Amino acid sequence: MSQPDSTFELSRSLSDEEYLALEKKTGQQYELFEGEIFPLPPATYNHRIISANINRLIGKSVRGRFNFGTGDLRLKVEATGLLTYSDLFVTRGDLTMVEPGTTLINPIVLGEVISPSTELYDRTVKFEHYRQISTLSSYLLFSQSAPLVEQYSRETDNIWLYWSAAGPHATIDIPILKATLSLAEIYAGVEFGESFLRPFRH
Repeated sequence: MSQPDSTFELSRSLSDEEYLALEKKTGQQYELFEGEIFPLPPATYNHRIISANINRLIGKSVRGRFNFGTGDLRLKVEATGLLTYSDLFVTRGDLTMVEPGTTLINPIVLGEVISPSTELYDRTVKFEHYRQISTLSSYLLFSQSAPLVEQYSRETDNIWLYWSAAGPHATIDIPILKATLSLAEIYAGVEFGESFLRPFRH
């Protein structure tokens, strides 16, 4: 993993512009919040496989109706100032971009491939930021350790409905996209460890 350059004086608060310059210089993705940067961990093999499968499935489901992409496009939560990356984004209509650089602000769907090291953050702190995005309708969490997809769907500004799909034969509906995803396809090629829940295996 690339390390920040000492010339950026990371003991002090960084501006958005300095953060962007740091990413460009190091080739590393970071989150930025209130001037503090947080290196994003490298993706695991399962993470990469799941992300690629999701990208293909979402693309097939929404092509021509929505714009979509995965974790290479920076996201800004304007209400809180968080600059970060999401493993999946979907927008209705054109992408709305702001500085610094190519930074998205108008997703209707966001998704994260969670791991033991990121799960608590993705479920709590990051979701709290995401809930401040006025355009966001659905937040998806994709497990790496079992065929499990969870969805939070906005009912009102303060109420989010929750449902999940588990097991290789399950499907999950994403109402805002009028799309149904197969967990067998999401997890195609993924090798699960011993912690996998055996009743789901056939």
